[in-house]
Amino acid sequence: MFKSSAAAICVTASLLWMSACAPAGTNIYQDTAVGGLGAAAVGAATGTAIGAIIKNGDVAKSALLGTAIAIPIGMVAGAVYSTYSENAQISDNNELIQKNHAELVSREHELEEMRRSIKDDSDILLVPDDIEHQYNGPTLGNRYR
Repeated sequence: MFKSSAAAICVTASLLWMSACAPAGTNIYQDTAVGGLGAAAVGAATGTAIGAIIKNGDVAKSALLGTAIAIPIGMVAGAVYSTYSENAQISDNNELIQKNHAELVSREHELEEMRRSIKDDSDILLVPDDIEHQYNGPTLGNRYR
């Protein structure tokens, strides 16, 4: 019994380690497959452990049963996780877009205010056409001074 328990613990530990190191993908199909494989490893490990604990238990059948039960659960969990992470990413991106939009609108208003100020200041310097020029001596480059 001790040998089979030690073997079951080693198999369980290795399968749990492999399922924890499964990479997460960027599309729903890859995440579904990874979720199914990770859950299969966990199910097989759990089945192996349960089969080793049960008196006269068949470790291989228990591992297969645990795998068969865990694969669909893992696939659903992977698909749900993928959908959740995509929605979270979209939400974060929309929040960033709104923040950037507000900053752009603010800067646009600031630029419009500067343009209006420059135009108002430049209108002061314009001389109407109906004023006749009279030379009154040196004026340092500004003939209307």
